[in-house]
Amino acid sequence: MSSVTPQRFDNDGPQPYMVILGQDGYVLWLAYLPDGRRVVTGSHKTVRVWNLESGKQEGAPMEHENGMSDLAVTRDGTKIVSSDNDGRIGVWDVGSHKLVREWTHPERFPINGETAK
Repeated sequence: MSSVTPQRFDNDGPQPYMVILGQDGYVLWLAYLPDGRRVVTGSHKTVRVWNLESGKQEGAPMEHENGMSDLAVTRDGTKIVSSDNDGRIGVWDVGSHKLVREWTHPERFPINGETAK
């Protein structure tokens, strides 16, 4: 289980504001939503939205079948875009955590410098 730990600084160095527990595996991607009160995290196959005021996960996790390769949030904060290693790109609604659009890139994404197939 990983944690997301926003930090503050005082005379003793960096100190966590709070520790958010519950992400499966390592947190590989993190993006703030424009409201500044929530963050989106991505692990191996899971996207989650966290409330920074309560430290609790909002809604259900959003799942990829294969390992994720990237994560982004739209400028208006209403959608999350994530991709996996097989070239699938998903657009998720931030409010409902439902998949609203999905498509596949014609070539899978290269991993760790390998050539795309």
